[in-house]
Amino acid sequence: MLSIFRNDPFPSLALMNDVRRELDRFLGDHEAPVVGHRFRAVFPKIDTNTEEHAYVLTAEVPGIPLESIELSVHEGVITLSGQRAIDVPEGYTARRRERSDSRFTRSIRLPEDADSTKTEATLENGVLRVRVHKRPEAQPRTITINA
Repeated sequence: MLSIFRNDPFPSLALMNDVRRELDRFLGDHEAPVVGHRFRAVFPKIDTNTEEHAYVLTAEVPGIPLESIELSVHEGVITLSGQRAIDVPEGYTARRRERSDSRFTRSIRLPEDADSTKTEATLENGVLRVRVHKRPEAQPRTITINA
C-alpha cells in the first residue's frame, strides 16, 4: 500500500480513509466490526476514575455470569479474568460468527495510596464496578483552626 504514495504525492481522500481504517485496525480501534481479520478488540472494556475516598474500576462484562469472573489483587495490581462461553446449539451453522468462547485477563496497576484490603465489587446488568479505597492518610481531611 505504501508504494501508492511514492507515485502520487496527493493521494485521494478515499485512499487516505482506507489507510486510516487499516491503521485503526492494526493499532486497536475496534469500534467497527472487522471482517476477515484476526485482530481482536480488548475485552473487557475498562474505565477507571478517582473519587474522594476511593479508586473505581468499571468493566463491561455483558452475558458473563458471576461464577465465570475472577477478581484478584496482588502486589498493587488488580486483575480481572474469566471465561466467556458462547452456547452454540447442536447442528448450528453460522453464516457469520463474531462471538466466540474465550478467556480474558485485564490487569491494572493501582496507585500507591490504594488500600487493596478494602476493596468492594458489584456486578449489575453486565457492568462490574470495583471500588478500592484510598489509605486513610491519603484521604482529604479537614483541619481545625484554633483561634
